[in-house]
Amino acid sequence: MKALIIEDEGLIARELEVKIKEVAEDVDIIEVIPSLRVAKSGF
Repeated sequence: MKALIIEDEGLIARELEVKIKEVAEDVDIIEVIPSLRVAKSGF
């Protein structure tokens, strides 16, 4: 499974990425994006 993290706080985004990998090793986090605006523009 692929996942995209949209989070404006860098520290929270990194912690979320670590926690996701701890509980779901098969999840591939393809990108961490700082805002919906950036995501909508095609990151």
